[in-house]
Amino acid sequence: MRLRQDLLGCANRIRAAANDWSEQSQQLQEVWRDDRGAKFVTERLDPAAAQLQKLIQALQSAGELAQQFDKKLFDPGME
Repeated sequence: MRLRQDLLGCANRIRAAANDWSEQSQQLQEVWRDDRGAKFVTERLDPAAAQLQKLIQALQSAGELAQQFDKKLFDPGME
């Protein structure tokens, strides 16, 4: 139970950081409107944001697995 809560708590903190990342990325794009800025966003910011989303999904999946593990460990007759 504790592991699931820890994993989901991490996912929530990373989701908040991803939201901050997105807001700051938007602010950067509003200020930095040249080709160099667009290239930076495309090559650096967008891939990093995608990695954050993958990390969130992985933590959520791990939390679900931990929940299944707890159910089988503490109530093996229940599926």
